[in-house]
Amino acid sequence: SCAACAPGGRVLEVSAEIKTGLDSAYRHLRELLSAFRTSMPPGGLQQALREVVEELSARAGTEIGLDYRLGDAALSVNEEFHLLQIVREALTNVIRHARADHALISLDCAEGGEVRVRVEDDGRGIQPDSGGEGHHGVSIMRERARQLGGSLSLQAGVDGLGTCVEMRFRPRATGA
Repeated sequence: SCAACAPGGRVLEVSAEIKTGLDSAYRHLRELLSAFRTSMPPGGLQQALREVVEELSARAGTEIGLDYRLGDAALSVNEEFHLLQIVREALTNVIRHARADHALISLDCAEGGEVRVRVEDDGRGIQPDSGGEGHHGVSIMRERARQLGGSLSLQAGVDGLGTCVEMRFRPRATGA
């Protein structure tokens, strides 16, 4: 006799399925709300990032710097949108969870055309070996990076102070 066949076993199984479905629906709802809340201004990605920095730094009192060195990198509207949302999610974590005094967003291009986005802070840091999984929107950031064909990593800062979220991807326009 198996646990699922025992009285109450099927209830637990169905309950787990419902929870998985609700988690997925909640994730999609957050994505939709972000999409409606965010639209690219005439100044493109750089201007959109400036607006996010102004909005979040004014709300939280965290000093946020922006080092934008993408130049004329050929990014699609979809790529710009995902980059903006990853930065927004990372900064939201800095403000809500890290309680950082300072944060720095840096965007640049490697020689091969790969784009690198980093969000660094001097807050409480992440728990060792947690990778930040299962909370704080990390799964959403990883999914956005995956959709861009890239990768996302989280590293603890020096002496466990602060966190660095780094996302790398190769824009479609630059080829493989």
